[in-house]
Amino acid sequence: MESNLKAANITDRVQIVQSDVTNLKFDADTFDTIASSYMMDHLGEEKILALRELNRVLKSGGKFLLVVIVRNYATFAIASFISLVAMGTKESWRELFRQTNFKLLEEGDINGGAYFLVEKPKTINAKK
Repeated sequence: MESNLKAANITDRVQIVQSDVTNLKFDADTFDTIASSYMMDHLGEEKILALRELNRVLKSGGKFLLVVIVRNYATFAIASFISLVAMGTKESWRELFRQTNFKLLEEGDINGGAYFLVEKPKTINAKK
């Protein structure tokens, strides 16, 4: 990761922090944007805890881009039975977003998985 930051000449603007996504060590309303690629789908029952925590640390109106593997023909062809049991569906992710107060802005297919762009709803007296 550090080599990528160096190659992009942005080491002075990025800080890498290791943390548990279900118990982040950041204040509420800290981030404008969060991205996660092929990690959240491995959390099992803790997905909802992670989404609640990500919602907490996002600022009002903040965006979260999520890329996950979902149950579809491509994943079934690769992972067979495992895809039917272990992988979520687009609808199961939509339901998790509803339960964790995220507004779904956009979704689509990508590399045998799915992406979702969600937003923490804007509040009237939110910090800037």
